[in-house]
Amino acid sequence: MMNSKHFYLTFLATLIVHSVYAAEVKTPAETVNNAPAVTEATSVPSPSPVATPAPAKEITAAPAKTESTSDRYGKVNRPLGDFLVGPYIEGGLPRLASFGAEGKWLDLLGLSVGYGMIPQITLSQVQMKLTGWDARFKIYPFRSSFFLGVAYGSQTFTGSMTQSISGISTTGTVVQDNTFITPHIGWNWIWDSGFFMGADIGVQLSMGQTNTFTSDATALVKTTAQYTALQKSVLDKADLLGKTPLPLLTLLKVGYFF
Repeated sequence: MMNSKHFYLTFLATLIVHSVYAAEVKTPAETVNNAPAVTEATSVPSPSPVATPAPAKEITAAPAKTESTSDRYGKVNRPLGDFLVGPYIEGGLPRLASFGAEGKWLDLLGLSVGYGMIPQITLSQVQMKLTGWDARFKIYPFRSSFFLGVAYGSQTFTGSMTQSISGISTTGTVVQDNTFITPHIGWNWIWDSGFFMGADIGVQLSMGQTNTFTSDATALVKTTAQYTALQKSVLDKADLLGKTPLPLLTLLKVGYFF
């Protein structure tokens, strides 16, 4: 009886101890199950990288385009830069021989000033001579040899004729001063060395004239009808000559540009 009671007490104590231990010690699974729920972290998008602006490129102004010496027409070595100037001589009409100075700037604009003459000659018993000057303004549209031009100038024509009036040898002389303009075209061919040759063609148009008649006639001769007719004839012919358009024709022009 005592043994049975002792066994019962031992069994009961063991059962209590085991129950207490089971209440205090939880299994890992229960710990996990009873652990507070871990809230899933909200995915926060990472900020987009801020684009760094590329450094501004420094804009460098293009250098001004300068005219190459290879683009120039004619003379290569130019001590005066874009300006050429030099002497010339020429032959043609209405003045048989002329000389002067020629200038050219930027291969675009030209100017020449010249003086010319017809030395005294005799045609059909009439002695005549011509002197004159002009200034010629030119533009070279293609910056080469061809040009368009206009000239302004003045010339003096002198003609004299000897005739017998009332048995007395009488010489009458007319002097005509004429101003004119001359539209023309032409060519100036320029070599690399500066030597140039040219030719012009145009028409000389009178802008106004004055005619003066003189003679060595005596007072008696001047009273005759023959003398009056001579004077009228000479002045009329001079007036007609002055009003008639004359050709400008430069057959050959040679010169040198510095």
